Amino acid sequence: MPSETDVAEWKIEEVKELEKFIDDRKVVGIVDIESLPSKQLQEIRKKLRGKADIRITKSILLKLAIENLKRP
Repeated sequence: MPSETDVAEWKIEEVKELEKFIDDRKVVGIVDIESLPSKQLQEIRKKLRGKADIRITKSILLKLAIENLKRP
């Protein structure tokens, strides 16, 4: 596993922000949007505006944030 000095600072910050984002919510849904057409994604965002927070990030960073939240 690479040390923190080998990891870009923005990735470390993104993981911290994701941890806070997840921890601050009662319900979190995770969706793979890799093959979702952009027009469809924009429609989903439009329909959910004001009802849900949407955060798009790299899956590995999300996985690290979730793992960090599980640790005591």
